[in-house]
Amino acid sequence: MKKQFNTPNIDPKPSTEAFIALQNDNDYLKNTILDIVQGIESEVKESFFVHLVQYLARVLKCSYAFIAEVDHPFVKTIAMYKKGEMIEQFEYNLEDTPCENVVNEKRLCCYQEYVQQLFPLDSDLTKYDIQSYLGIPLLHVDGTVIGILVVMNDQPLHDRSLAETILKIFSFRASAELIRLLEERKLKISEQNLLTLIHTMPDIVVFKDGKGRWIEANNTVLRLFNLDHDTYKGKTNSDFQKTNEFYREMFITCEGTDQEAWEARKPITFEEEIKRPSGASMMVEYTKVPVFDHKGNRQWLIVIGRDITDRKFVQDNLIGQNDILEMIAKGKPIGDILHRIIELVEQQSGAICSILLLEKERLKHCAAPNLPESYIRAIDGVEIGPAVGSCGTAAFYNTKIIVSDIGNDPLWDDYRELAFDHGLRACWSVPITDKKNQVLGTFAMYYKTPHAPQTYEIKLIERAAYLVSLVIERDKAEATIRHMAFHDSLTELPNRKSFQHMLEKAIVDAERNDQIVSVLYLDLDHFKMINDSMGHSLGDVLLQNVSDRLKDMIMTRGVVSRQGGDEFTIMLPNTTRQETEDIAKSILVALTTPFRIQDQDLYISTSIGISMFPLDGSTFETLIKQADIAMYQAKNQGENLYQFYVKENEYPATEHVDLYRKLRKALDNNEFVLVYQPQYDIASKEFIGVEALIRWNHPEKGLISPLQFIPFAEEVGLIVPIGKWVLHEACKQWRLWMDHFGRTFKMSVNLSSRQMYEPDLIELMTQILNETGMDPHYLEIEVTESITMNLDRATMLLSKLKGIGVSISIDDFGTGFSSLAYLKNFPIDRIKIDRTFIKDLSNDISDQNIVKTIIALGINLNLKVIAEGVESEEQLTLLNDYGCHEAQGYFLGLPMSADHIAKLI
Repeated sequence: MKKQFNTPNIDPKPSTEAFIALQNDNDYLKNTILDIVQGIESEVKESFFVHLVQYLARVLKCSYAFIAEVDHPFVKTIAMYKKGEMIEQFEYNLEDTPCENVVNEKRLCCYQEYVQQLFPLDSDLTKYDIQSYLGIPLLHVDGTVIGILVVMNDQPLHDRSLAETILKIFSFRASAELIRLLEERKLKISEQNLLTLIHTMPDIVVFKDGKGRWIEANNTVLRLFNLDHDTYKGKTNSDFQKTNEFYREMFITCEGTDQEAWEARKPITFEEEIKRPSGASMMVEYTKVPVFDHKGNRQWLIVIGRDITDRKFVQDNLIGQNDILEMIAKGKPIGDILHRIIELVEQQSGAICSILLLEKERLKHCAAPNLPESYIRAIDGVEIGPAVGSCGTAAFYNTKIIVSDIGNDPLWDDYRELAFDHGLRACWSVPITDKKNQVLGTFAMYYKTPHAPQTYEIKLIERAAYLVSLVIERDKAEATIRHMAFHDSLTELPNRKSFQHMLEKAIVDAERNDQIVSVLYLDLDHFKMINDSMGHSLGDVLLQNVSDRLKDMIMTRGVVSRQGGDEFTIMLPNTTRQETEDIAKSILVALTTPFRIQDQDLYISTSIGISMFPLDGSTFETLIKQADIAMYQAKNQGENLYQFYVKENEYPATEHVDLYRKLRKALDNNEFVLVYQPQYDIASKEFIGVEALIRWNHPEKGLISPLQFIPFAEEVGLIVPIGKWVLHEACKQWRLWMDHFGRTFKMSVNLSSRQMYEPDLIELMTQILNETGMDPHYLEIEVTESITMNLDRATMLLSKLKGIGVSISIDDFGTGFSSLAYLKNFPIDRIKIDRTFIKDLSNDISDQNIVKTIIALGINLNLKVIAEGVESEEQLTLLNDYGCHEAQGYFLGLPMSADHIAKLI
């Protein structure tokens, strides 16, 4: 479908300047201009350029002439004349050439001689022995340079005035032709893009001219009506009626609706059923748009059709489908949903329905509330095959089987008597398939008299089978999700959350029955060395082998779990100290046996810490903590050892004890200081807040990064008093700024997961806010995704924080392994994109896609999104382009003292 575009009427004859030149007494000039005009008079586009450079070179007696398109800093020739012949086009850089002056200065430039000496870096001048150069820019109507017209010679230019006059005259026509060429090129690209879009659309799209001839039809139309891609153009509906017998009636109807659209002189919309050769049919909603020219004549008829089969079926045939979808959404039991589907279908069809599920090539009855019990028992477990009634055959061939009369259909030879005994005379069966088209079972409709299906009944049974597939797929997906939620994806062992549930239940049972529960905490010795030296994939295989060996050892005596990394836990319910010790010893021995992986033997050992209920604690957290401490003690004594928890060893390694004492001393001596990193609104570049960050101002070592002491502080519990100090100091400093400057902004403070579960957290927060006088609406608490380990408790705590006016931010977003469900359940105000995704944002497509996804997720959930670790202007620009609201990082401001922040305020 070609479209016209308007360009100014370009007179191929000379311009006003040309007429002035023709009136000049210079006969040679007159003759020269007329010669060129006559030569190019009827030429257009590319041929015009070819003839123009040829005539210019000839009449000006120059060795070279060319016209080129300018795409700064490059020039690409359109027509190039060289010493009597046209040569192949080429591209060159403007830099250090005489053409650069023509383009940059937008004026005619003439170098009558010695041009090589004037432009010594232009190697082409030397290569072609160019002595003289004359160039003029070709301008767009907006004044921009779009091309250049040049003549050059291997001799000095003698008649400069003549050459300049001629180039000025014909530059106007050359500019107009170049504009025309560029516009047509753009139009072709636009047309091609439009055609590509049309052909990839799933909807029916047809363009017809005013006489009803098909000009363009997309691939959907060609496939649907079996039209030949090379021969359909130019044909009318009448032509198709003669050559396409199957769709003849449809094309007759089409012709009538075309006339209706023309007569209405406005778009019309209607619905039509299209029969397919396969026997199926589809409902199409057509819109026909007539287009008239300025004189009111018919120009185009645009036809757009959309498949609305499913929509019509939902509206007309399966009333009550929404009930099914609501039951699926609410997670109702699968049996209840399947019985409801059968109930709906039976109400609308008068049939008796059944659902069979495929298990190991046999069909098992899943739901058939109105089939006789004796019939169900008789066919339950039947093996599928090529002639096993309707259902067995449908499952075997994965295709719909319609038996309208069981009495004379060979598929029922082996089951006809059984069907007749139960009053069944017709049976239609449709396979139930998953997304990969694998058979899950069958949906069947029985009738007590011979009965052939109508179109709506076929749609009904197909839709019912589809709904059943949704139910089954949902049930399988939920089972998978349940498994993933409570199992480690690598080893398939129970994960920490699952282990916690089982241990807490075991503790309750043990307390009731006066029993002992042992917890073993295993850490593989030197696993990191294997992982780093031999690769993570081999390390993963080793972890899988270790988990298999542990499962084989423990079996039914307890539970093996993976905590994460190279750490495993084992629970032994109803045990004794001696049995626990025996198992620990056997594990040490078992894991020293080499693992054969990828044709090599890998040797590994483990350190085991043991805690026991009720001796060492009565909660999951306590028993895990004590076993972990005991494991550190075992490591401190050497490798491949086990250690029961001993209270005196709460801080196991000597260096850990020393660090613990120094941290306590640092708290007492006020050695901790806070620095503040500024945060900015990306769009407005406005300063909006700060994040409070702790540093240890050690009296001997100077400032120590929190990475060197915070993890240990969390491990031994010192993070609670340290966190309390950070919160108090940050709130106090905010109030000082507020009193001095009278300006409010956000103060972000990190809260560890251990602090989150302190029983008096809310009371402590309220007390600090009251003492410091900070407005809670400007305090933001940053928590990590690890708090989702206990979703219910985290939701309750965060809701209480919101209740006192504090806002919530999720820190390090995207690096955790928890469900995104907390974004919906938690009262979150802001999410912070972790710096690991920002670091390579400018170069890494994966990071760009992750960041864009996080930002889109935040925006759709009405959450503010802030990026940390911004270190360059390019990163900031990308974040702004992606719609990120706020940012912080070294590019915007380093963590700084309160006094430096005051200067920003």
